[in-house]
Amino acid sequence: MDRREATPSRMESENEVEDMDDGESGLSEDDGGDDQDQVGEEAGEDEANDGETESSEEEEEEEEEEDSSDMDVGECEKKKVEYIDDLTDLEKQFAILREQLYRERLTQIETKLTEVRSGKAPEYLQPLEELQVNMKNRMEVSTVVREMRLRNINCKFEAEQLATEQNFQVRKIHLYRGSFGRNSKAQGRDKNHCIW
Repeated sequence: MDRREATPSRMESENEVEDMDDGESGLSEDDGGDDQDQVGEEAGEDEANDGETESSEEEEEEEEEEDSSDMDVGECEKKKVEYIDDLTDLEKQFAILREQLYRERLTQIETKLTEVRSGKAPEYLQPLEELQVNMKNRMEVSTVVREMRLRNINCKFEAEQLATEQNFQVRKIHLYRGSFGRNSKAQGRDKNHCIW
């Protein structure tokens, strides 16, 4: 059987509580025995009435369940069709929104690209400025380094030229002295050997 049939309905339990409250309030200290008999008879009548109402309620519930099952299938089909229609509408809207988003992003990228090419893009101007400053600093440093290296090379050249010239002069003097000394010795010998 159904779970609802096994348990008394809420309405029945409330009726029983009301009946019990009425029965208890009817009792007084003086009428203790007579009122208890009356309450017992009323309780028996209530139980009989409860049995009849339970069976009629069970029949009504069964009829409602049969009607609701028929209605449920029809309603389910209607709701299914509605949900499918809603889903297709949502998919169409999503496709439209996705296409709009794609076009918006494409136009944004194109505008950024034209800004970059024209040199007006703010997010690229700052790094470009930093690169130009860095390039200027490097060029200045490289120019100074070049000048220093040229000076160094010129100094080395002049030093080697001076050293070579001095070496030449020293050798020339040595040769001159050496040849002059040999000549004077040779002439002195020749004078001593010559007979006139």
